[in-house]
Amino acid sequence: MKIAVYIKDRSVHGDAAFSNMDFRNPQLGNPGIGGTGYEYMLLVYALTKFSDAEVNLYCYEASNLYPDGVNVHVLHDNADIVSQVKADGSDLLVLTANESLGFYDIYERAKEQNLKLIAWSHNYMSHHMLKRLADSPAVKRVVMVSHEHYDCYLDHKIIKKSTYINNMFDGSRLMLRDYPSEPAVTYTGGLYPAKGFHVLASMWKDILLEVPDAKLYVIGSGKLYDKNAVLGAYGLADEQYEASFMQYLTENGEILPSVKFLGNLGAEKSEVYYITTAAVVNPTGASETFCISALDAQACGVPVVTRAINGLFETVKHGVTGYLGRNPEEIKNYIILLLKDKQLNIKLGRQAKDFAGKSFLPEVIVKQWLKLFDDVINDRPCEYIPPSEFRNYGHKRLKIANRWLHEHHIPTPAVSVLSGSASAFIKSISPRLHAALKKLLKR
Repeated sequence: MKIAVYIKDRSVHGDAAFSNMDFRNPQLGNPGIGGTGYEYMLLVYALTKFSDAEVNLYCYEASNLYPDGVNVHVLHDNADIVSQVKADGSDLLVLTANESLGFYDIYERAKEQNLKLIAWSHNYMSHHMLKRLADSPAVKRVVMVSHEHYDCYLDHKIIKKSTYINNMFDGSRLMLRDYPSEPAVTYTGGLYPAKGFHVLASMWKDILLEVPDAKLYVIGSGKLYDKNAVLGAYGLADEQYEASFMQYLTENGEILPSVKFLGNLGAEKSEVYYITTAAVVNPTGASETFCISALDAQACGVPVVTRAINGLFETVKHGVTGYLGRNPEEIKNYIILLLKDKQLNIKLGRQAKDFAGKSFLPEVIVKQWLKLFDDVINDRPCEYIPPSEFRNYGHKRLKIANRWLHEHHIPTPAVSVLSGSASAFIKSISPRLHAALKKLLKR
């Protein structure tokens, strides 16, 4: 089996998204790049370490160091990638599901040269992107990174060629922290609106009223995805976004003594978790299809607090490894609870360590990738995966209903369901189908 992997290690401006990085042992932790790039490195590592597959990696930056055993091909642009992959004799190409015109060109050239593609989706996709992927004969599979991510599209035609494989994470190497000597909250993530740091910042002074000696450690910056990004006066994030959260964390222009900004950290972030009482990741949850940062903290025995939505259901177990709040007030109260209740914190921390340390190991997850590759190479059909939970967020139950209606050949435009008028439509169908659909949605 000969697998080609294409990683876009350039920003949208053509600059290096990451360079001079050491990816030879990504299982030891993220060296300080975005989650998508890190997962590509873990996949390449796992294929070379735990399989007999030959791996060809196509990238732009020659300065990075990659896992032993991978064949690295440095590109000048993406115009020749399909012909290069074909010339190298690879069976298929794994690449990111990306909306740039360059990627659409790759889809077209792959169709012309009969190259099989696997589009790996780490983010939520627009209707335009879904249509392009669904209609491309070269794209044989679209891989989501969690079951909740996959369920977002279960009533769209993209699901006919989609599956999900959880992201890889090796937490087995990390130690269980001792209970911290002082109450400390650690946020990890890029300082961008989609990652929700402003929500935590807005509640910090309220947390200090309940726990006056609490500390806030902030891991991440506005340069996580673009090293050349222009930052605001404090050097933390885009000027406008920086102002939106620093209003809560300053007095007379000075950063509060309880707040420490640590910038982008690699594997050394574990040293911060070892002195952390509670971790917070993306308190909006808006962009989270999985959330590796949640696993990073939990693997050190730190309970995580975040939003009850999207892929966070996969990586934080409510009341077991941390808490999933339904709104900012609940999130704040859960943080305060973990800062005050030592025994509860220790219990959840141990359970978090057990969960995050074992559930997503590369040597386990790579087996699913190898089966997927074998299925694609041998043109096996894609199997539909039913929802594991009927959670009521993001129109999920309505999407389930919409799919059910189509499966039963009951004509209804998807918009009638997704716009919230499903109940009127359901009542208009036959009593037998009405009862069956109501039963389905009560699962």
